[in-house]
Amino acid sequence: MVKQLLKKVVPGRLWATVRSALIELPYATYRPRTVTHNYFGQKLNVCIADGLAEGYYDQNVPELERVKIMPKRKLTEGARVFDLRSHVGVRAMALARFVGQTGQVIGVEPNPHSYESCVRNKALNDTIPARLPARRLLGRGSTDQLRPRTGG
Repeated sequence: MVKQLLKKVVPGRLWATVRSALIELPYATYRPRTVTHNYFGQKLNVCIADGLAEGYYDQNVPELERVKIMPKRKLTEGARVFDLRSHVGVRAMALARFVGQTGQVIGVEPNPHSYESCVRNKALNDTIPARLPARRLLGRGSTDQLRPRTGG
């Protein structure tokens, strides 16, 4: 209700600035930290950079039934998988173990803050069988591709 009232009385350009600041405020005031937990049956280091990530990933996350059945659903070595709305990249990194050295996991994250967290988290977990090239796929730096590591 207050939001609708403000939208009526505050000029459009100023409202857009205020709205943007309100969206960024939780990110700017949160103190990032790195945690280590088991996610979907895989031990990963994850940078917790906002309250939403803290709620989801500052704990062990059990392997979900839908993840357990993936090999039966032809998610095997060499497969290509898309992780839409990757958030901080935990699912994409966990899926990389199924597709192996010849497969791909392509993570898509439109939120720039979450995208940067995904890149940071991939760097924290360089032992998983995937690498993160500098190339970003779908514009605005919002998408990245996890490819299997080749060689050493």
